[in-house]
Amino acid sequence: MSSPPQFQNVDDDTVMVGPVDKDAEGVLVTGITGYIATETVKVLCDYGFKNIRGTVRSVEKGKTQLVKLFRYAEEKGVTIELYKADLTDKRAMTGAIIEPMKNGSPITRILHLASPYPANPKTAEEVLIPAIDGTMVVMEQAASEASKVKQVILCGSIYGLIADAEAKFLTFTQIGGKKMVNVDEKTYGAAKYCSNGEFDPSTLTSVAKTISPAMSYPISKAMAEQSAWKFWKENAKQKFHFCTILPGAVWGISDSQVLSKGQLGTSMSYFGAMLNGELNIVPKYCNAICSVEDVAEYHVRAIGNAACNGHRFTSFPEFLWFSELGPRAQKVFDTHRKETGEKLMWYNPKARSIAHCGRMEGTMVPVKKLFGKTAPYFVAKTIEKIGMLPPYLVEPWGVQWHLDDAWKTEQERIMGHKCKPIQDFLLRMLKNYNAIMLEETPQASTGPARRGGQKSAIPTIEPLDSNPTLLKVNGSESL
Repeated sequence: MSSPPQFQNVDDDTVMVGPVDKDAEGVLVTGITGYIATETVKVLCDYGFKNIRGTVRSVEKGKTQLVKLFRYAEEKGVTIELYKADLTDKRAMTGAIIEPMKNGSPITRILHLASPYPANPKTAEEVLIPAIDGTMVVMEQAASEASKVKQVILCGSIYGLIADAEAKFLTFTQIGGKKMVNVDEKTYGAAKYCSNGEFDPSTLTSVAKTISPAMSYPISKAMAEQSAWKFWKENAKQKFHFCTILPGAVWGISDSQVLSKGQLGTSMSYFGAMLNGELNIVPKYCNAICSVEDVAEYHVRAIGNAACNGHRFTSFPEFLWFSELGPRAQKVFDTHRKETGEKLMWYNPKARSIAHCGRMEGTMVPVKKLFGKTAPYFVAKTIEKIGMLPPYLVEPWGVQWHLDDAWKTEQERIMGHKCKPIQDFLLRMLKNYNAIMLEETPQASTGPARRGGQKSAIPTIEPLDSNPTLLKVNGSESL
């Protein structure tokens, strides 16, 4: 694999970052057991980075969860070192950044990928404070005198662009006769709480009281990024290079299959809902779907790339309506079926069968027909009120976002990489998802699902010799 392009730094106000010594320098990846982080470490290995440290809450659990990644790294001659450090533990995070690795390699690059996400928060503070404080700990320690850090790359979110956005802060454009919100590098989410793309963490306590718990997650992503920008501009431009990567909803699994089953839950929830046909009626919400491989590529290609300094990057190709997901997937699956004769199946953990000794397990089920329909506003609003739909999927109802063409082109030039639309990685994601689930589920059923010992309507499944994870179905209504 070729190295990412190297660009000259033309900003005289910042420190010059020289070439990366991949054999001697250490890369710190926060939250290494996370979905995006694990795939990013895989790409670091591919690009020849030999010394990687990852923060974990439990070293023992981390070793168990990352067995596949450690095996992959060993084959590449890469050292991965786990360091126990909770994101909000300043003392532990200081050690992770300042202390050299056991082989003596100093930490010179930080990929900050960890972000706390408390389940069912009762107050906005439960989400906002750890997200922002955790980011500030990384930035402050990277800028300390004892630090050897040359570069920090922060994984933000699409919500850094569109969270709680107000029209007066946005630029509109006419495209194809439609009025859209043009999203460029100077577009910032949560603008009502921030100023010129910066957020002052000292105001967090008072601001948090004005935000509902249900809206706290997207706003926390915007505030964390803008807090980091404010700190860097005021305190660290002479110390290290800094940029942010802002992915949309992240899907996909690389062919290396370094992820474990336990790392797929949250990221694959919408994927499973789509395959089940549960996304037939969706909010009129415009978002972005991106490949985890593209997100990982952007983080790694930014390392040592001086042209990235001081800039923001998306890692998705476009915005699209939720209602477009089904039709795009349907077209991919129909084309595949027409060309190969294969009817697609997927491993559904919710489709239970009594496999052995009464133990309930998931099974392979047909991919259902997919449609794209938008729910009426009053229906979505009703579902939101009873707590079954996040308000940030309802409040921007009907707002169509557009990724600024010039910004997208410039990102592709700097990164030397184009992000893939969902239809280009959907089949591979399905194949790799099935492979991981079947490998890690003891005696996983690939036969008819059963309830109480009775056969269901799901037909007999025969593995294809050419691809054991895409299965041929006899007499099925599947795709």
